[in-house]
Amino acid sequence: MLSVAVCDGPADCRRAVRSQYKLGADTIKVHASGGGADPNGKQHSAPEMFDDELRAVVEAAHALDLKVGAHAHGTASIRAAIRANVDSVDHSTWLDDETIDMYLENGTYMVRTGYLQEYFLTLDTMPANTREQRIENKAKIEIELRKAIQRGVNMAMGTDAGVMPHGDNAKEFGYYVRMGMTPMQAIETGTINAAALLSMEDEIGHLDVGMAADIIATDESPLDDIAKLENVTFVMKDGVIYLSEPSSR
Repeated sequence: MLSVAVCDGPADCRRAVRSQYKLGADTIKVHASGGGADPNGKQHSAPEMFDDELRAVVEAAHALDLKVGAHAHGTASIRAAIRANVDSVDHSTWLDDETIDMYLENGTYMVRTGYLQEYFLTLDTMPANTREQRIENKAKIEIELRKAIQRGVNMAMGTDAGVMPHGDNAKEFGYYVRMGMTPMQAIETGTINAAALLSMEDEIGHLDVGMAADIIATDESPLDDIAKLENVTFVMKDGVIYLSEPSSR
């Protein structure tokens, strides 16, 4: 169930979390910053919520055994979310060394949506000056992302599908490999790492007896070419086969 709530002040933020829980929410997402196209979603923007409000959200959610993901683009917003002990920071666009240190110290998961930047650059409708600025920002952003990967920040796969087309989600794996991951490390972001983030590693995320039988397959190994994950030929969900295409070989 998806529901939206607005809160102002720590007490009201606790109320909002309880309200979402009563409506059936099993996770909480909080906006520590605005969207990437918003004035308060830029590199140096101040956080959208105060520290005590973010802490109130996380404390109330964790008391109800709910995970909390924080949407954050700007550096200060990412840091505020990590300080509040969120489980993951979604997007986490503008990193620096101190922020990477915080990720490692807290064990927070980064749910990066990197391919989205490449998708935007494929749009013919983008003005030339906007394209140049986006290319420049993308290069800066990726320097710090490579550092985060090299230093071993916990990462789970994100795509922001809906902003980019649904169906292109697997392109995120290729982006992670271009940023320095091995193909197996990239695959793990969408399997065992994502399961661990959700505390569901006993149910999903790897193949074993007693696990949920959610399985995909490709004709060729994605360890040799990560792009093979963009052409799935077999899909099983809860042991039921939904797609089984003949091998193209």
